[in-house]
Amino acid sequence: EVVALAPAEPSVADGLAAAPAVAALVVHDARSVARMMGALRTAYAAPELQAKLRAAARRFEACSLAYFEQVRDLTAVVQKPIFAEFGLPAPPGGVAAMRRLTTKYEKEGDPE
Repeated sequence: EVVALAPAEPSVADGLAAAPAVAALVVHDARSVARMMGALRTAYAAPELQAKLRAAARRFEACSLAYFEQVRDLTAVVQKPIFAEFGLPAPPGGVAAMRRLTTKYEKEGDPE
């Protein structure tokens, strides 16, 4: 089974002129979702990002809004090109689309 997502409108935060073009309709299957999640895991594990996340944890009070905003901004940098590769909009819209896709295929297990 596949899931088709219509593109999300670009957000003001992304900048309307800078928003990447997204195909009119993107179809995802369990394998493409698994590949996307693998790419995200690799990006999140990158030493440079991990160092920035540790620095944010030292700089901001744990569980504070400022800390979570910093984490959101740092992860958005690595999410944006991966989401674009898989036809999802830039964060935060891409995060919502990713959640819908992963929820859909969560019950099916790893297709590999």
